[in-house]
Amino acid sequence: MNIDQPLNALPYTVTFENRQDYLYASVVTTKNKPEVLIAYWRAIADAVNERSARRLLVEKGSAPEASTADAFTVAAALREMGFDGIPIALVKHAAVTAESQRFVENVARNRGVMMSIFENVADAESWLRKT
Repeated sequence: MNIDQPLNALPYTVTFENRQDYLYASVVTTKNKPEVLIAYWRAIADAVNERSARRLLVEKGSAPEASTADAFTVAAALREMGFDGIPIALVKHAAVTAESQRFVENVARNRGVMMSIFENVADAESWLRKT
């Protein structure tokens, strides 16, 4: 039995910060299973709704890249979580291929979610301010 982690501990942490033009969310996780990804995106959706955020910047730590199938599942679920109409800038610090990045952006956009993926916060903020 691992005594360092409580039985009810989540496999991720999300912290939020209200910034001048948007809601900032920082996600730290070591697992990219669909149920984990969907769980933290639901937590983010709840915060967006509670704070009436009109723009969102999500900075994700260096977890391994999700599989194409898992990325599709999560990107497709974003609309159902209420993210349609809210610009989302996603900053990924893990190595992400350009092909994978375009795929996730296209799946999200085809479902009415305006999402762009960036390598750094400055570019993400610049894009958010233009939307």
